[in-house]
Amino acid sequence: MAQFGKVEIADAEVNRLTDRELAQRLVSEGVSRLTAARLVEIARSEADVVGRARPHPTSRRA
Repeated sequence: MAQFGKVEIADAEVNRLTDRELAQRLVSEGVSRLTAARLVEIARSEADVVGRARPHPTSRRA
């Protein structure tokens, strides 16, 4: 079983579905479309798992 947030989907189904179909399946389970797309990216290892936030300069306080 593959875990996408609180949604579990059988591995065979995950392998069979396209990214778009998998995201749609998550949306039908109540996940927001943007979150579903991000979960699919992470699961398929197509995204930087660390995050998408821009880097901030380190403070130089003494």
